Amino acid sequence: GCEGGSNDGSLTDYCIEPPTVDTPNPGQDEGNSPASTPSSSSSSSSCSFSVALLADPQIGWNRDGYNSEKLFRVAASHLRELKPKFILVAGDMIQDPGNNAQYRTAKSILDSVNIPYYAIAGNHDVRGNPRLNLLNDFVQDWNLPYYWYTVRHCNTLFVMLDSNILRARDDGDAEEEIVELAVEQLEWLDKTLKDATRDNDIDHIIPIAHHPLATRSLGEASKNTNTPRGVRQDLMDIYEAHAGPKLEYV
Repeated sequence: GCEGGSNDGSLTDYCIEPPTVDTPNPGQDEGNSPASTPSSSSSSSSCSFSVALLADPQIGWNRDGYNSEKLFRVAASHLRELKPKFILVAGDMIQDPGNNAQYRTAKSILDSVNIPYYAIAGNHDVRGNPRLNLLNDFVQDWNLPYYWYTVRHCNTLFVMLDSNILRARDDGDAEEEIVELAVEQLEWLDKTLKDATRDNDIDHIIPIAHHPLATRSLGEASKNTNTPRGVRQDLMDIYEAHAGPKLEYV
């Protein structure tokens, strides 16, 4: 039951899978998300392809001679030359959460590359302590099937995680709905990895998130630039439970 689609509707060998088939797309009208766009059969056989992973364009961050928009346009020109099959963007599209002008600029630059792309949110998109309205806006603005989802191509499954939601699970100041979403996401991740490791047509499983598990060592203290220790350990437990030649998370 995996349905496909792309940003321009032209790519037919993708498979984008929402967490569950009956999960609604928050903030979207039915039929507008990639997950609700039917496609032809998705190729699951082994093949060779390239993918570009971008992060932190942070349009609007302009200090000390640093111009984020100019640098992102340079990156876009390189992407046109490299011609990857698709692009994954691991968050921080903009500098100021909810700034529509910055979002329009970021999206226009990515659209100009004319290569399908899929994004997940960073803390500058939805705030360090994420707000549900900003999460929903991000899903709608970037035409996503859900806060987290998978992108499958040939024999590879990319697991697109929302680390902002996960980081908020043990935060006493987090919205109750966000904490519930964090629990839901961990359960979904466990099931997704379990199913994928048993799928003979999948050879590679690659989780993608904005925040790293750690910046120096897995035992390091919690800080703004990593995943808090409690959630980090739960993620490691899930990864280790499904460890094998398929799963590539470090």
